Amino acid sequence: MRRIRLVTECELDGNCKGWDGSTTFRLCNGEVWQQSAVRVRRLHLASPAVRIWRIGDATLLEFEGARELLPVKRRFDPAAE
Repeated sequence: MRRIRLVTECELDGNCKGWDGSTTFRLCNGEVWQQSAVRVRRLHLASPAVRIWRIGDATLLEFEGARELLPVKRRFDPAAE
């Protein structure tokens, strides 16, 4: 059985225009996450709410308003400093 855990729930710091394979996402709480799988998608969301999920060994970003979970890795955590 896979364990599902909510890691972060916040808003994106700015607008989302989609992702291109190595896109970095900065959240309003200071965390920075980077796309970790090669996927391309164009969409326009104004400061969307995001959730970061840990599902088994995968870390996935969910945008409110988009029906896709995007694999990501943490690039910066202000709480670790």
